[in-house]
Amino acid sequence: MRTWAERHGMLLIVLLVLIDTIAIFSVATYKLFVDPHIDPVRHSDAVVVIAGGPLRLKKGIELVQRGIAPLLIVSHPHGIWAYKEEAPHLCDNRGKRRSFKVICFHPSPESTQGEARAVRRIAAARHLRSVIVVTSGFHVSRARIEMRRCYHGRLAVIGTPLNAPWKEPFYVALEWPKLIYAETLNRGC
Repeated sequence: MRTWAERHGMLLIVLLVLIDTIAIFSVATYKLFVDPHIDPVRHSDAVVVIAGGPLRLKKGIELVQRGIAPLLIVSHPHGIWAYKEEAPHLCDNRGKRRSFKVICFHPSPESTQGEARAVRRIAAARHLRSVIVVTSGFHVSRARIEMRRCYHGRLAVIGTPLNAPWKEPFYVALEWPKLIYAETLNRGC
């Protein structure tokens, strides 16, 4: 008479492969999107804020106010200023005087890749040798990949928390297909 393992050997193999796949996927998700590598912040030529939540802009402004960089570069897609409450006149040069310069740009296309292309153009025009990119924590890994393809100076990418942390699982789930697309079909700058 055959043992249970002999009768269900294939099922056991499939089950073990499934468990291993889930474990690998979970660890990769954690390392890429939940707790990605955050670069150390040191003096740079500019701080770049990728379009997104208000905590990104707050962190970018905090860095330039601390003297980490003299220039703040802010992505401003969709033709609508997303930071009306946080910094209503940041891009139109009205309001209080600042100790730092500001450049606002409209990425084309309106994506991380479009932002990376704009950073490349601005960096070349202004001879920037180092930038700090500020994004959300879940976006750090893909932002680093896409920025590195376009910008070849010293690059640091840091993440901020979301202002609505309950949305993070949704954003993390969206990052997988975006990362796969960026690493397979859309590898250029």
